[in-house]
Amino acid sequence: MKKQFYVIWLLGFFCAGLPTHAQENSQAEYQYLLQLQKAKDKKLRNYRIAEHEHFLQAYPFSEKAPEILLALGDEWANAGNNYLALSNYIKLHYLYPEYAPQGGLDARVQLIIEKNQAFSKRKGKILELTSIPALKSRPQRYFQYLEVLIAFSLDDMKKMMVLLVDEASYFHTRFPDDARRDSLSVWLGDVYRRFGKTREAVSEYLKFEYLYKSSVFLPYARYQRGLLYLEKLKQPQKAIDILQIVVTEHKATSFGARAQLALGRVYEEKIKDYARAIEEYRKAANDFTDSTIAIIALEKVAKIQKKRMSAYAEAIDTYHTIIEKYAGQLDSPRMFIACAKLYLKELKDYTSAVTHYAEAADKFPADKNAPSYLLKAGEISERRLNDNRAALIFYQQVLEKFPNHKKAREAQKKIDKVEKKITPQEETSSQLEQ
Repeated sequence: MKKQFYVIWLLGFFCAGLPTHAQENSQAEYQYLLQLQKAKDKKLRNYRIAEHEHFLQAYPFSEKAPEILLALGDEWANAGNNYLALSNYIKLHYLYPEYAPQGGLDARVQLIIEKNQAFSKRKGKILELTSIPALKSRPQRYFQYLEVLIAFSLDDMKKMMVLLVDEASYFHTRFPDDARRDSLSVWLGDVYRRFGKTREAVSEYLKFEYLYKSSVFLPYARYQRGLLYLEKLKQPQKAIDILQIVVTEHKATSFGARAQLALGRVYEEKIKDYARAIEEYRKAANDFTDSTIAIIALEKVAKIQKKRMSAYAEAIDTYHTIIEKYAGQLDSPRMFIACAKLYLKELKDYTSAVTHYAEAADKFPADKNAPSYLLKAGEISERRLNDNRAALIFYQQVLEKFPNHKKAREAQKKIDKVEKKITPQEETSSQLEQ
């Protein structure tokens, strides 16, 4: 019994002494860092930075931590690394909000923005990110800092990747039970992917299969992993396996339709099985309600029919399906123009070509090429159909609908030329029809 009591007393003695010992060490290291800062030796800058970072890792809860973090930001600023300087200032704002005002943080951020041209263009965004109030708990604050850091670094991922990975890894270690670790893992996967670290990205997304089975981000992680196998790692079968899981298990999400579309790409681009690609694209168009996906899928079908199979009539039928079924969702006249070109170059159906060029201009008058489509309809009428009167009508439409367009002068020249070619008989016939 005495021996057991002695052991308990000994443990209590050492445990009680640890905080005091750690506090003494932090104070000693703090005083040491102050001396290093006073020296201002440029050749010791990398050493000073490493020592400041060590202090923050060893004593994150020290009352001197915010002061050291501010000094670290200043060291990076003096070294010319404005990205890391600003990152440290952002971290100070969120992790130590009570210290930030007295540390002159706002003035430092303003100075960095003014000195760095890349930052000055994003001044509003940066000032907004550094003015959001910090949340209450430390995990919330750290996660807030990570969110802002990722938002800040999206345009400069290459320069920020190492810092992002380090900070995210620290959060995983420091707060292993935090419910937001799954979203952080997604962010890390995205960071690796955007920076071209494909295998690291695949591994990070794969983590979901083991750690976050119930996460709402699982469909996204699987979809991105499938795309990476398709686009970067050149492993089509693995891409098919993963994308098929997304289609089957996550059909109700937006990634179900995207994965089905990607399956078509695998068969088209990698396996070169065009019949199967068309089948998969048609599933994307038929099995999902997303009209944007359907338009993309059917357009891909038409392009395969046209370029890979020389099935020009079938391609036109597919384009017509898009035009008829999704007229209200079309954002350009490209379907009409695709049909017009097929009629003109492949099927030699000049009347249909004229009709589709004219429809393109009529249904999309705001398109920058609308006057050119009318000119094209006129040229085909004039040269292929020998219908000068129809050509004249199309040329005149350019002047009537687009009088200030640069093509108006060209249209006038064509009008002058065609009018000379029209015979009295054609003129009389035209008047009688009117």
